[in-house]
Amino acid sequence: MKYDLLILCSSTKDRLVLKKSFRQMGWNASAVNATNEGSYIPLIRRKDYLKNSIAKRIVALYDSDDAGYHTSVVVADHLGIEYIDMRGVLAGSKDFSDYVEKGTYEELQTILKAILN
Repeated sequence: MKYDLLILCSSTKDRLVLKKSFRQMGWNASAVNATNEGSYIPLIRRKDYLKNSIAKRIVALYDSDDAGYHTSVVVADHLGIEYIDMRGVLAGSKDFSDYVEKGTYEELQTILKAILN
């Protein structure tokens, strides 16, 4: 199945939160935990597979701290994809799973629509 959108994120919890949000929104989208024990090198080695087989659009959306921003930039640069600077987007939460623990899926979906459309 080719998705319209694939999000690269930093944890299994974030992947599950994003996938549930996409399902509820009716989007043909998915998410993948794009780290391997803190390393994104295996992902970079698979860039042709990711870009040609999985999705029409791939976006790096790592955590909303400086380390997450740096990872997003590096991965996006190596893969030739886009990234979104998440610093400040999640209202003080570090990542998507933290955000929904404090808020709601509906609030997260509003954010996703704003940053991904």
